[in-house]
Amino acid sequence: MAIAAKGEPAGMGEVNLLAHINTIVNAQATLVDHRFLDSDLRYQQRYDAQQKALEAALLAAEKAVQAALVAAEKAVTKAELAAEKRFEAVNEFRGQLADQANTFLPRTEYDGSHKALSEKLADLASRQDRSEGNKQGGFDARTAIVGMVFLVITVVGFVVGFTGK
Repeated sequence: MAIAAKGEPAGMGEVNLLAHINTIVNAQATLVDHRFLDSDLRYQQRYDAQQKALEAALLAAEKAVQAALVAAEKAVTKAELAAEKRFEAVNEFRGQLADQANTFLPRTEYDGSHKALSEKLADLASRQDRSEGNKQGGFDARTAIVGMVFLVITVVGFVVGFTGK
């Protein structure tokens, strides 16, 4: 049942057709392989390009993180220095307050001195009262004596004036 081509013996056409089909199938397979190879090559190139881009992005991110860490470390150092300066100023102020407190008069000493001064003041006030009383008493006695002397002179003057005429 083989069909022979014109001028070919029977059975030969089948072989040639089979060979031709095999050739076409092989050519198609080769073409597909090349396409897959080209496709694989393109995919590999894309993958490699993406890997490089990813590595570059990671490297850039790492550099950015390092720069941020350095900046943060500098900021922390500056903040620590500022805090130290503030604490030094606060400690200096505390020292000044302590020195000033040491120069203040203690409460017990003040109370004792105040009590002694109050007693002296009360003593002086009583002395002054007595002194003023003595002066007032002396003034009153002198006034009474002078008044009596004038009274005696007046009485003597009246007696002499009435009797001597």
